[in-house]
Amino acid sequence: MPGNTKHLLIWPLLAIGLYLVARTNYPLFHYLAEIFSVVIAGGIFMMAWSSRRMQWNHFLLFLGIAYLFVGVTDALHTLSYKGMGVLPHGDDNGDLAYQLRLFACYLESVSLLVAPLFLRRRLWLTPVFAIYTLIVGLLFICLLQGQFFPGWFPTGAELVRFKWANQIIICLIFVAAAVVLLYRRKDFEPRLLHLLLWSLFLSIGAELTFSDTSEGYSAANLAGHLLKIGSGFLIYKAIIEIGLMRPYDLLFRDLKRNEEQYRDLYEIAPLAFVLWDRQCRITDWNRRAEEMFGWRREEVLGKNFFELLVPEEERGRVEDVIDSLLARELPGRGTRRNLTKQGKLLLCEWNNSIQYDRDGEVMGALSLGLDITERQRAREELEKSAEQIKWFAYSITHDLKTPAVTLLGLTRRLGDKYREVLDENGRRYCEHILKGGEQIIALVDKVNTFIRTKEARPTIDSLAISELFRVVREEFAPQVTARRLNWLETETAARIRGDRLAILRALRNLVDNALKYGGPALSEIELGYDLNDRFHLLTVRDNGQGIDQQDMEQIFGMFIRKGCPKEVEGAGLGLAIVKEVAGLHQGRVWAHSGPDNKGVVFCLAISRKL
Repeated sequence: MPGNTKHLLIWPLLAIGLYLVARTNYPLFHYLAEIFSVVIAGGIFMMAWSSRRMQWNHFLLFLGIAYLFVGVTDALHTLSYKGMGVLPHGDDNGDLAYQLRLFACYLESVSLLVAPLFLRRRLWLTPVFAIYTLIVGLLFICLLQGQFFPGWFPTGAELVRFKWANQIIICLIFVAAAVVLLYRRKDFEPRLLHLLLWSLFLSIGAELTFSDTSEGYSAANLAGHLLKIGSGFLIYKAIIEIGLMRPYDLLFRDLKRNEEQYRDLYEIAPLAFVLWDRQCRITDWNRRAEEMFGWRREEVLGKNFFELLVPEEERGRVEDVIDSLLARELPGRGTRRNLTKQGKLLLCEWNNSIQYDRDGEVMGALSLGLDITERQRAREELEKSAEQIKWFAYSITHDLKTPAVTLLGLTRRLGDKYREVLDENGRRYCEHILKGGEQIIALVDKVNTFIRTKEARPTIDSLAISELFRVVREEFAPQVTARRLNWLETETAARIRGDRLAILRALRNLVDNALKYGGPALSEIELGYDLNDRFHLLTVRDNGQGIDQQDMEQIFGMFIRKGCPKEVEGAGLGLAIVKEVAGLHQGRVWAHSGPDNKGVVFCLAISRKL
């Protein structure tokens, strides 16, 4: 006879047998029905607890703990039933037994409602055990006092209404639990979900049939207990058989889903994924690796990673790589030349991570490769172009400066030798030529200074702030004295590390900027120093006409002279040079308005890590 037919016959026979027991000895029937529920609850807990380390979500573990305490409460209900003679029965209406059954129903229904919260949350065992222990412990305290609802438990017609009200509440909790399971149905294996839902529906039916107020035999009580047995059996099927005896259907369902997601990512990633073992044999190879190197996955599995991809003249390093892998010192990143199936050379950047087995032993590595051949070629072309531009700039400035110097010399000779012959217009023309030539030479010098600043490698020394300020003060002393300006400096013994010439060049440009653009209101220039956790801060403050707020960020660009009077000479490179000096010192430069919005403060930040 087929197995399924046998199962179908067992249930009618079991129901008939229990019916006969109930008609002849109802306390025995009640005992058998309740003990079945207690055994199921205990089995659920033991299976859930013993498999807790295998579970990816803690839904089943939470239910296992909950059913342990539900089983304890059901056992107390069984022992307090009329005729058992183990626990005090209470009054003739059987209040204590009913109170314990009511408590067990609430505990079970609320636990089933809460359990889905742990599908994707970690379950902290100690707090959960403590909460359930506290709840059941309070129940024992109440038992020692004689009844669970001391002093006010209803009787008669009020008892009937009380029972119905609680049955409706419990049924609503079961319905809510079913709704939550349906809402989270994607997290369950379909058969498991169906069994859990049918178990809830049978529990609801059991509650609705327990309508009789007597403790003896009745059709309603018989049906209620049979439905409760069926609900317990479905919970057994759902949690023990499917959830625990066949854990791969549920416990690793999330793992399978994540594996599928990561497999999709693995295949479409823009990086070549190469998995290789302790003997450097390739164990996996994604689609991007096929596109980069030309070999299909089936062609490379089991082959030596380095012999396949590394040029022959560089394969001597393979043994070193294996040794470093076994020593768990495999370099995390490196750039290598690699061969394609067609013999073409690629430049690849590799990121490596060691792979371990469950015992913590090295089983291989995962290498992620990025083809940077074109990027490297573009970088080399850019560097070559930059070098050409630099030499072109040097050539242009040299070619400009030579005729400008010649022009200045000839104009001066013309003015000196023929001054008496030239009229006023001729002498004025000579002055304009001299002025233009001087501007050309100044521009050439500024451009050369900018290029040198940008290209030069800084020479880092320990510098005294007071010495830097002294050099700048002495250089500008004639102009400061002639314009009767107030010169201020921060007195400090601090020292910084930096390139002396570059920092002096930056300070000169900032002071020169203040003198050029301070305007008639300029009466004071101050050099200051401060520091914070990351930077030394050198400041140049003036109280001149200042700079518009919207121009503060743009003034450090090349050839920018926003808001500058036309009569003020300049090439627009002074502040750009300051910006380059800041970059050489891993810092930055910025400007803001001075106190009371008078003048401007330039701040040059020099890294403290040089």
